[in-house]
Amino acid sequence: MKRSKDNFFGGVDIGSSKICGVICELTSTGEMLIKGVGSSISSGLHKGEIVNPEELKRSIQRAFRRAERDAGVRPEKILTTIPIKGIHFELNSGFTVLQEDFPISEEDSQECLKRSRMVVKSLNQTLLHVIPVYYKVDGAKVYSPHGLSGHNLEIQSHLIFGDTRNLQKLTHIFRQIDLRIDGIVYDPLGSSLMFSTKEEREKGILLIDMGARFTKINLFKNNVLVKGGIIPIGGDTFTMDLAFCLNLSLSEAERLKILYSDVRERRSPMAEIVNARFLEWIRLIKTNIPRLDFPPFSAVLLGGGTYLRGLPEKCEEFLGLPLRHGLSEKTRSLVDKIEYATAMGIILYGLNSHAIRYEDPPKRPWYHRLPQWMIK
Repeated sequence: MKRSKDNFFGGVDIGSSKICGVICELTSTGEMLIKGVGSSISSGLHKGEIVNPEELKRSIQRAFRRAERDAGVRPEKILTTIPIKGIHFELNSGFTVLQEDFPISEEDSQECLKRSRMVVKSLNQTLLHVIPVYYKVDGAKVYSPHGLSGHNLEIQSHLIFGDTRNLQKLTHIFRQIDLRIDGIVYDPLGSSLMFSTKEEREKGILLIDMGARFTKINLFKNNVLVKGGIIPIGGDTFTMDLAFCLNLSLSEAERLKILYSDVRERRSPMAEIVNARFLEWIRLIKTNIPRLDFPPFSAVLLGGGTYLRGLPEKCEEFLGLPLRHGLSEKTRSLVDKIEYATAMGIILYGLNSHAIRYEDPPKRPWYHRLPQWMIK
């Protein structure tokens, strides 16, 4: 497989049941072109922890090699999500005294942001993201302090931590398969770019991402992630309930869930089982929605576990919010298969956060640009 030399980027979405890889090319006009995709069954994980690095390595290799065969290149810049074990959220403040008679500069806000990173954490926690939520200038809340004047600048930051051992294992896996990681991303930061619009993230939107084992709940406001939460219920939880209560194999329970279960029905033993788990799931979601000075304006439901009949309608009813299931209209044309949306979203996040960027191709020497007859 030949190495790409310029603007090809890879995204790897590591889920509980599936691993998806995407290779994209960034053009000089800023257009993102999907050149290859690949997926494989996820192995080596247990409840979001990497328990068998060798199995996980083979799963990532299978998915990404399929994407490489499609694209015909191996990108040198890779962004990946991280398995969910140990993901932790914390709000923290940073404070700095300003110079008198000078407007607030980028350096002032960066110093404030740096101080908000200073938290006491255990050795098994690694800081992944520091996200500015809002600032205060002399106690007055603002979202952009640049150009304002005052004596004191304070920032409220949203810190996202990952499990250190998981991160070390993941980095080692990618090194073994000769892929260089340019960024490790908490995946809702990427999926939000594919499943919601900037206008929705400005107004306030709740992203509910149900995977196989977990559901991630993330609230965006003013185009930043202001609250995150994880609950230990996913699509497979409904399947295991049916298998246990009805004495079925997991494969048969999954088949019945897909074909016949409906969270709007309550007149059969299967419906009662599914509804009981749904009510617990929706209660935990509502518990995790923060009591802030603003409510979410809308919600979006995503993830492989959400294709349970009646789930979007029932979820909208219980939350009391306008709810959309799946991609936004603006991004639906970008991805043929929805399962690759998060892998592409983390590449977009990497570009937006400048972890990766478009690089002008190197210019050929002047004598290579001469007509061939002149240099013969």
